[in-house]
Amino acid sequence: MGIDKFEFVERVLQRWRDNGISFLPGVDESELVSLEERYGVRLPDDMRAFYRATNGTHGPQNSSGTDERDIEFWPVEDIKPLVRQQPKVLDFADYMFAEHTFGIDLDETSKNFGTVYGGGHIMARSFSEFMDMYVAGDERLIYTHLGERPNWK
Repeated sequence: MGIDKFEFVERVLQRWRDNGISFLPGVDESELVSLEERYGVRLPDDMRAFYRATNGTHGPQNSSGTDERDIEFWPVEDIKPLVRQQPKVLDFADYMFAEHTFGIDLDETSKNFGTVYGGGHIMARSFSEFMDMYVAGDERLIYTHLGERPNWK
């Protein structure tokens, strides 16, 4: 019946396979629920689908955990808020060993729920849009100053 709305997950995994990037197997639902309960948030369905398929590029199989552009996707157990003023924006990835991080707004009361930020700028309006940018090699993920400045109100 049409295109799978989470087909981006397979595109990401295929990109990693094509580039020889090791990645961890996905997590079960209980680990995602635990993350949600720990921070009082709800994961969007697209982010949940991603982590059900893979727990990121971080792990013992890949000592640095980064891809060929030095972007690392963190395992569920490492996802956390890094900005005290935004406790429901949880960081899930970084560029160049945390030169800047990527976080997603998981505050359901926020008009920006699901928005992905990088280096203090808006990168995408959803997790799947961010991952599409990633697969396409969008330079804004590295040069985050090219993104839109957020209005935190």
